[in-house]
Amino acid sequence: MPKITREITSGTQFSRSSENNTVADTQTRAFRVILSEPNEVFNIQDECQVRIGDQHPYNTNIYCTSFDAKYEGDSRLVVLCTFNYSSGSSQESSSGGQDPSSYSPDVRPANWSTSTSLIETPVYNWFFRHKSYEWLPVETAAENPVGDIYEGITRLTSLVNISIEQPEFVDPTRHNMYGGYINSEEINLGSLKMKPHTVMFRGCQSQPYVESWGGSTYRGWKVTYEFAYKRNETKIHPFAEAASEVTVDLGWDIAVPQTGLNVFAFDPPGVAGQDDVYGQPLQHGDENSDDAVLRQFAGRIVEPPRLCTGIAAGEKVRAMVKVFSYRGGGASQTPSASPIPLNYGGTPRSKDADPKVYVLGYQVQPSINLTTTLKLRLT
Repeated sequence: MPKITREITSGTQFSRSSENNTVADTQTRAFRVILSEPNEVFNIQDECQVRIGDQHPYNTNIYCTSFDAKYEGDSRLVVLCTFNYSSGSSQESSSGGQDPSSYSPDVRPANWSTSTSLIETPVYNWFFRHKSYEWLPVETAAENPVGDIYEGITRLTSLVNISIEQPEFVDPTRHNMYGGYINSEEINLGSLKMKPHTVMFRGCQSQPYVESWGGSTYRGWKVTYEFAYKRNETKIHPFAEAASEVTVDLGWDIAVPQTGLNVFAFDPPGVAGQDDVYGQPLQHGDENSDDAVLRQFAGRIVEPPRLCTGIAAGEKVRAMVKVFSYRGGGASQTPSASPIPLNYGGTPRSKDADPKVYVLGYQVQPSINLTTTLKLRLT
């Protein structure tokens, strides 16, 4: 083993640079090692007690990133060992700005970056412009005066593209199957607090990776995970909270007006203010019937309204709309050409109900705990 190992001032230097709004420090430490015999082999890190990833003894913001050794002059008994330290500030991390190189690669916090773009999303609520430069302060449903939802209206909402890079030492292709999955947990990234179902995993890229740290060599992959965060704040009617409308970060779920071309029949008059009696097939009069009442209401809806003969309450039937009757005055019915609003039980919803149309949220993408499944080291 070497006879003497001493740290020396010769060859020690310090520098600081500032580029792209980033300040970076670099510093070197030098050791002179006197060998017992020429060409003696020794472990540089063990002999100098400095390893890659070690903190500088007095400049605690920088860490050892590399080292080198060379013979001093023509001597074969004296070796100069130089250890290079840097702040690594170009690798901004999610660990409160601490240099990632201060952690071993298997526990090192991930590096992340973000970019923002815009995406079109459907509109089911809006603010009515009731004067030239005044708007109602309360958001209302995007529907016409008779309660029909306007279709094809969109708005622009923010889409945040997130890239997370970290070393992996287990085959990362096991994560490729989760493309299109969304988060079941709340994820915090910087100041972003991303609610469940607002973050989608788009996929990952990996490449071979080798790093020496702390006297060990780590072999694995440098993996970049791509995510898309969509907040999409929308008002919906949760089934368990049917009495109230709530504003949620809908994310990658969808909002769907509860409408249909078919309904469940019910015995008139149904629930006042909720059921639309005329949204289902009703009994019409028949001038050739033996029943005097049916002859009286020939060609129009029998009064008081009742279900059509052969249709029982709870049966699935075609949605209907009330129209003018050309025979005997009064009203008749015709099959609806477009979906009509429905109650939670599937009965036709009254035009006097509040709200006129339920807008419900549905999950369409599979969900998992992205943080634990992908083993993301965000903190």
